[in-house]
Amino acid sequence: AEKLHRGGIETIGQLAQQSEEWFQRQFGKRAKSVRARSIGADNDPVQTNRETKSVSSENTFSSDLADEARLKAELDQLSSHVARRLERHGMAGKTVTVKARLADFTTFTRQTTLNANTDSEAVIKETAWGLFSLELTPGFWAWGSRDSQRRSNPWSTSYLC
Repeated sequence: AEKLHRGGIETIGQLAQQSEEWFQRQFGKRAKSVRARSIGADNDPVQTNRETKSVSSENTFSSDLADEARLKAELDQLSSHVARRLERHGMAGKTVTVKARLADFTTFTRQTTLNANTDSEAVIKETAWGLFSLELTPGFWAWGSRDSQRRSNPWSTSYLC
């Protein structure tokens, strides 16, 4: 992207207007493929199934939340949703992540790795709240809960957005 920007290419339309020689200089052996995609020609099959690498749940609020009890209830609900999805898919994991966004769009992310994989709702809730409560600041407007990190069993993450 930076290379294109330096070359004055800001839009797909500008990219599509470039010559084959230009693509060759910029992209070498990938030139033909990149040029085709720039003009909307992509014959790669659509991939609708892929391995799940994370499970998440998030919510954006219509107004800021400042009440600690409401924040905990919302995070608990999202963490429960993640745990149910993990269990339903036979997944478990060990990394819990919490992400929060303030009304001014300041965003922070905190995560921890558990000692063992889990799909336990109680463990995910407790871990997510422990991470979040360290950063407690009034005025959150978005949350989420997420599970990620995969082996034979994927992992659990709680995600506040």
